[in-house]
Amino acid sequence: MHIAIIGCGRIGQSLASLLLNEWYVSELSLVDVVPNLAKAVAEDFRHASVALRKDVEIEGYENVKDVEKADMVVVTAGAPRRADQSRRDLAVKNAGIIKNIAEGIYHKNKDAWFLIVTNPVDAMATLFYRVTKSGRVVGSGTHLDTIRFRSEIARRLGASTADIEGFVAGEHGEAAVPLWSTVKVRGVRLEDFVREDVATFRNEIEKAVKEIAARIIRHSGATIHGPVHAFREIIRSILLNEAKILSVASLYKIENSEVYLSLPSIVSSSGVQPVLFENLTDEEKKKIEIAAKAIYKTFKEATRDLNLR
Repeated sequence: MHIAIIGCGRIGQSLASLLLNEWYVSELSLVDVVPNLAKAVAEDFRHASVALRKDVEIEGYENVKDVEKADMVVVTAGAPRRADQSRRDLAVKNAGIIKNIAEGIYHKNKDAWFLIVTNPVDAMATLFYRVTKSGRVVGSGTHLDTIRFRSEIARRLGASTADIEGFVAGEHGEAAVPLWSTVKVRGVRLEDFVREDVATFRNEIEKAVKEIAARIIRHSGATIHGPVHAFREIIRSILLNEAKILSVASLYKIENSEVYLSLPSIVSSSGVQPVLFENLTDEEKKKIEIAAKAIYKTFKEATRDLNLR
């Protein structure tokens, strides 16, 4: 399969390296506006493919218009987040980049899936959809938040991460909604495993999940490995029709509009189908509505000067 990665920064290159090891990837297209960067990175990966004994066609471009007939386009391009920034702080700067990419790449890749990971990802996925009108736009959403959520729960309980179920919905970032009603440990309610006050346990987990990205960025410069493995899982679920339940962003109706928002969803080659929503608590549903409004506000502020049709 042919996967195109737009943006050859740390995330783009790390994702390409990960995908080079995937058996179903036969072609990689790398794109970056920095002169000669994508071509140099592509050459480096050609050497890596020899060591891996894999025949993968790898090309580097400076213009997204040169990419054609991709099965999946992953958009990573944009300004990276600093430790003192929220994801929303990147909205105006990255909106122009995303609009240009959407306008340039869609014409020759109308049958492709488009995975948007540029932050703030929910607003940027909404923008990409508004420009292309493609029904194959997916945002990485709160899948990474969900991974961090499960990791923290497992660590606090001394359990295997494989034994933890549970999702985070809403916005990737400030308005993320931990769905405690979905949490189970080895199929049993969380309350049966927590020996301390449950409310305190939940508050500590939520605080840790919201602060962990800034802490990683502060000390190492960027979050890389967690994100790219999360993106790989989404890519596989779509292209290989694994139909996993992942918390990714898809269209969500709000009053007089639509935004991309994350809900636990079956992710397959047929698309993204939200599930479990009716089983959530009233409080969780209310918080999801608040997240949708926050995403819409970010989207409107970011695109005010873009003259969207």
